[in-house]
Amino acid sequence: MVSGNYHTHHQWCRHASGSAEDYCAAAEAAGLQILAMTDHLPFPGNQLWMSSRMDWEQLEDYMAEVDAAAAAHPALRVYRGLECEYRPELGRGFYEDLRGKYRAQLLIGSYHFLRMDNGEYFHVVKPETVAHFRKSVKLTLEVIHSGLFDFLAHPDLFLLATPWSREVENGCREILQALKDTGMPAEINGYGMRKPLVEVAGERRYQYPRREFWELAGEYGIDCVVNSDAHRPEDVAASLTECEAWANRYHLHVVNDAVGALCAERA
Repeated sequence: MVSGNYHTHHQWCRHASGSAEDYCAAAEAAGLQILAMTDHLPFPGNQLWMSSRMDWEQLEDYMAEVDAAAAAHPALRVYRGLECEYRPELGRGFYEDLRGKYRAQLLIGSYHFLRMDNGEYFHVVKPETVAHFRKSVKLTLEVIHSGLFDFLAHPDLFLLATPWSREVENGCREILQALKDTGMPAEINGYGMRKPLVEVAGERRYQYPRREFWELAGEYGIDCVVNSDAHRPEDVAASLTECEAWANRYHLHVVNDAVGALCAERA
């Protein structure tokens, strides 16, 4: 079993439960050695997606709570992190400040919403048109090539409602080649394994990970991180064994320890 979980949410994000202290206690009980707290990044002005993130003004308090929990659990290596919805219009400096001013030791690159050409946002798990799919691939490539983030969260989330096709395969190959070229790890996310199964094109399957994506990933030999994506303390180590087995099935290299080493360098 892997020694750490690097994707953890708690009550600050409004759609999870438990405090940083609760997660640390649960992580120790589960035998983990490393825990990264990575709640959703808020944005100045608090105008977007506030059902799933803290207020911008709470960011420093969030970091302080993680520090306090870490001090109370010296045998557990606890790191300050954020899952970062990527909005390229904010510029690099905004994300770079998260490591500097806000002392984040781990930044996860992700997105759940696409900003369409008319300025409106579209949630990626809804049924997609070709335009939405292409926008998803483009934004994923921007996350990868930005160099701002330590790994790519649930890279197959945007495929949840998308039937497989040659165009989808080609888009996934673009993403996988970018991951291979940059060395950025991609996440096998256990939260999708714990959600209700979905049916797409007659197949009942996980919401994510998406089998076809990871079969292709095996061809590219990318690095991967396996995480619980916990939203409750009792799930802090959930699905890690299953995610590791998924990685082994497709001959992928699990680099959780390398991610932990990066966090330790920034401690």
